[in-house]
Amino acid sequence: MPVVRISLMRPLAGRRAEVERLLEEMHVFFSQQKGFITGFRFASQDGDELGRIGVWESETRADEVAQMQHTMAIRGRLHQCIQPGHKEDLYNIQGTPLGLPPRRP
Repeated sequence: MPVVRISLMRPLAGRRAEVERLLEEMHVFFSQQKGFITGFRFASQDGDELGRIGVWESETRADEVAQMQHTMAIRGRLHQCIQPGHKEDLYNIQGTPLGLPPRRP
């Protein structure tokens, strides 16, 4: 069953560009992994919060990639640049996802 992982965070003062760079690095790495369907980075309209969304073929694949050494290294650097209270959740996709690109083999 496809899942979506959503992360939401607030950069520390003066660290926004670094957070954006790390989120992009993570996004590019994820996009190269088996089971990744699509994803993107986003920012709140007031610019206080940044986040990312990743859509995965399964919770198992999403969790395997989340536990990879490279992911953990990026996450460690990211946590040094964000305020406490980072939120990350995983949701099951219900119904038929519309407009998603075809799954890669």
